[in-house]
Amino acid sequence: MIGSLSTDMSKLTVPQLKTLCKARKITGYSKLGKSALLQKLVDNGGIQPVITITAASPDLYQPSLHTGPVNRTRESICSESASARADFITHSPVVSVSNRRSTVTKRTSDAPTISTKKRKTEPSIIAPTESFVLPPPPISRPSSTFRSLLLPAHQPVIPTALPNKNPSAKLASRPDETLGSATTKPALPKAFDVKNTGRRFKKLIVYKRLVANDPQNLEMANVSSSAHQSVQYPQAMSTLDSFKATDSKLMIQHGLELLPVLPILTLVPISLPPSLSHRKRIQRWVIILSGLSDEERRQCGLVSRMFRYAVYLSASHLLDRYYNGKRLVQDVTHRYSSAMINMWPYLRVRQTEAMQRRAAYESSFVAHFYKTCGIPATIADRLWASPDSERQLSIAIRFVTSRLWFALSVGSGSRDMSSNPWLRRAVVDTQEVIQGEIWSVTTALPSNSARHLQLRETFYVLEATCEVIGRQADGSLPGNGKQHDQSNINTYPARADWSAYIAENMPSSTVTHSCARLNELVKWPNHEEYERGISRLWLNRVSGEGKLGEVKRAVAERYVFACLVANSISGRWMSATSMAQEFAGMPSRTDATASRMKPPSVKLYLPEHHHVESVHFTTSCGRTMHGALASVQTPHREYYILRDNGMQVGCEEEGVALVWQEVLKCDARGLPSVS
Repeated sequence: MIGSLSTDMSKLTVPQLKTLCKARKITGYSKLGKSALLQKLVDNGGIQPVITITAASPDLYQPSLHTGPVNRTRESICSESASARADFITHSPVVSVSNRRSTVTKRTSDAPTISTKKRKTEPSIIAPTESFVLPPPPISRPSSTFRSLLLPAHQPVIPTALPNKNPSAKLASRPDETLGSATTKPALPKAFDVKNTGRRFKKLIVYKRLVANDPQNLEMANVSSSAHQSVQYPQAMSTLDSFKATDSKLMIQHGLELLPVLPILTLVPISLPPSLSHRKRIQRWVIILSGLSDEERRQCGLVSRMFRYAVYLSASHLLDRYYNGKRLVQDVTHRYSSAMINMWPYLRVRQTEAMQRRAAYESSFVAHFYKTCGIPATIADRLWASPDSERQLSIAIRFVTSRLWFALSVGSGSRDMSSNPWLRRAVVDTQEVIQGEIWSVTTALPSNSARHLQLRETFYVLEATCEVIGRQADGSLPGNGKQHDQSNINTYPARADWSAYIAENMPSSTVTHSCARLNELVKWPNHEEYERGISRLWLNRVSGEGKLGEVKRAVAERYVFACLVANSISGRWMSATSMAQEFAGMPSRTDATASRMKPPSVKLYLPEHHHVESVHFTTSCGRTMHGALASVQTPHREYYILRDNGMQVGCEEEGVALVWQEVLKCDARGLPSVS
């Protein structure tokens, strides 16, 4: 039922009344109030009817009985009569004049082009249906649903009409240009990819999978109550899993240089501390609980809060007992308080590191050879944790490897390797003397009796090859300070040039001038094509190979130090010129060196025969060589060397030596033999 209600006009707001005045082209209404606007509208043509929806709209909700064409003109569509507005009725109970006119214009654009002449039009835009549910009765105020239609459209409006049986019939909708200009909201990414289980409540997600290189907020993994056994610690697990997954790949590249150290974790305080009255007894239980097994500590953690707190603190006692050293001080002691921090994540990392390194060594040819000869452990248990430096164990293994190389190459005077006292000495300590250049290695004979004082010897060795350059001058027995009778022990004092070099480059040295590094002291011919004995073109090529290129360059540098003239390291001191003349078969000028009064300095000479053209870990056929071997191409021939110390074990003509084929379990080409 469409009519003009004067009361409805009073319900309109001032902006709506001003819109009506503007539509009727009334002037002088901008500063008028509501009552004045109503009076002005009445004076200028009366109150226009307001369009509403009622249940008595037969043209829209009932099947059309008129099947013939309907004659309409543009003038009739755009007229202000009530009958014309009824054909384009909207869903809004109250429509302003501007919206009504825009709606009429949009709906007429959907129809075929209509000229001023009368023409036949299409049938009704709404097809007849068998049944139709009447809409709810009209309301005086627009609801929230209808009010949204009065606002500017930013999204296409979904029609609410029922589907028709005739698929060709279409409901009146917005024009295409309106839909094209509408903006749709982009699909937002999901915060979590959770599967829809069909339940009302989703399963609680305790944690997200973390990256191995981003350790934060760990809890103790193995020491936890049975009630929390289902809770995992993804950071520690992912770190250790990635550590194990890269074992084989890193062993192929690094050999016995061992794996990189695990990242330092961020430790957190222990939660749920006991009462103040119980804290004074915690330290006693910490000492007791540190001697139990992990399973026993896990059960003790369920007794009370005091026992739980003591179980967490027992990790610090285990670290002091088995991993005491400079690394522990730098990583934990200087950063955290041992009385309130959970040390178990750091303890597990150190335990895993020692376990992985020991497993890598025991699977190597060095450990297999010593076991075959019946020689006991060659490395002290303390060094497996590398307490003072991350590279302590690597230097110890390299020293054992170089000692084995000299025993097989030079010989020990006896066929029984187990009777050689030098091979039976275990490495008990390694310390860095000059960073990246010289280390001190301490060895001792194993003893079954704890009271027996072991005779210790400390040697200075090169880091690249672990070749001995001399013996420490103040080597003595540990413990009670009594000097041991060393009359039957061969001493190897450091040469004067090496002693002076060590004294000048030690951190405690008082020398103010800058000293040359050890690799800067190497002398070699043909400086145009080689950089410290290594081809410049090859160095540029391997610089783009990433980690593999770095490993190849390190192996090449070890080979350079391993191939220095013998007098560069030990024996009689000689200048670089004298060593070059002697290596070339020319008489050396000893008179000039003897008359020199200047203190000798370290002279390292590399012959041209051992210049490095390239380093390879595969054969010419592309097959991977034994993990402990590498091939070095020199200007004259190809050599097979050990990756860890750069020392030769074969050449191009003969292949790998027979003795090393037996030790390494490989063939003459360096390929691992199939067992």
